[in-house]
Amino acid sequence: MALLLGLLLTGTAAAHPLGNSSVNRQAGLHLSSDRLELRYLLDIAEIPTLAETLAADGDRDGETTPAEWDVYTERWAGALPGNLSVTLDGKPLPLEVRSQSWNLPLGAAALNTLRLEAHLSAPLNGVGKGALLEYRDLDKAGQFGWKEIWISTEGGVNIGQTEAARTDRSRGLTDYTLPFGSQPPNELSAQARVGFPPTTVFPDSLLAPAAAADQSDSGAIASSEELDQGQAAHPWLKQQVWPFFKLGMHHTATGLDHLVFLLGLLLLSQNLAQIIKVVTAFTVAHSITLALAAKGWVMPPTILVEPAIALTIAYVGLLALVWQHTRHSVWLALSFGLVHGFGFAGALAGSLPQHPVGQWLLSLASFNLGIEVFQVLLLCLIVPLIRFAGRFAWFQGARQVASLSVLGAGLGWFFTRTVGVL
Repeated sequence: MALLLGLLLTGTAAAHPLGNSSVNRQAGLHLSSDRLELRYLLDIAEIPTLAETLAADGDRDGETTPAEWDVYTERWAGALPGNLSVTLDGKPLPLEVRSQSWNLPLGAAALNTLRLEAHLSAPLNGVGKGALLEYRDLDKAGQFGWKEIWISTEGGVNIGQTEAARTDRSRGLTDYTLPFGSQPPNELSAQARVGFPPTTVFPDSLLAPAAAADQSDSGAIASSEELDQGQAAHPWLKQQVWPFFKLGMHHTATGLDHLVFLLGLLLLSQNLAQIIKVVTAFTVAHSITLALAAKGWVMPPTILVEPAIALTIAYVGLLALVWQHTRHSVWLALSFGLVHGFGFAGALAGSLPQHPVGQWLLSLASFNLGIEVFQVLLLCLIVPLIRFAGRFAWFQGARQVASLSVLGAGLGWFFTRTVGVL
């Protein structure tokens, strides 16, 4: 039953394949007989949005205004023709930016995410025969996230042999639903054999999308102006300390594996003094690796870190079940905390290295403080309950059930992060 509980818990977590450090992109190519239209979307999660907000603050006054977002978005869109390669039978197509827009939807912990959209086009001058279309995205290809390409046609154009999707699977980067155990698409290039009809004249179909994008721009400005209202007077507090503090609390509250590990350590602790030592050791250890990994100095691959975290959970659950108490719980917290620090760092990967030293230290300290505040609040709730329950005869039985649940959850996470993915 404990193993089944672990599988159910981890299955729920796996239903959300993207984290708040992801940068998701979609390229939608639309072909008519005389023109290629490219709709390029970016959906940037909370952590990298904080970094981009600082980058968009042109006058460095700590306030990123709608006008500054306009300049930032225009600069981003203007660089796309050099970062996106589209060829027809090996000949480059001259992409031209027709419009761009931005928006700041609210994400986790009431923080902003960033959506960027650009419409590009290139003339095709229908060739009346088959041609090989090749698309490649060269813009920061190593970023983690959903990477999707799809192709549509009109006006008698047909697609022959291709591996590219013909439908918008994510609905414009708004639906990231995946089958259990599946990974997000990682599509940065696509080829398609295209058949064109005899050359005909078509009206410029980009005018309508451009108008729609202009409307989106005005709506985005209005929404960002609303977001600016009521913010704190100190820009460094608004853009760095408070957002990263909230993200630290949110990351811990939604990081069920870290919470279960902490519960396992509490089950191994004999008294309040030892609990304090255990939590302090865990804090010191994961703070060290969090700093090293978030800065990018030491970063083991996620495919190793996540199963290792699951094994630490299973191990402390087994110790709590078999030995019940151990004098080595402080050393376990210290050594295993180093592993969990790499897991915490996943939320900050790719953002802190862009900051000046003072800024990234402040952001890191705020994020870590958020983690610790949530842990302390949780301990203030759980420790009195454990001490109160210890007075009753049923406590030892409940303690064994809790230990078995920690063990089962750890084994369940290990399964879903290894065999379940493979």
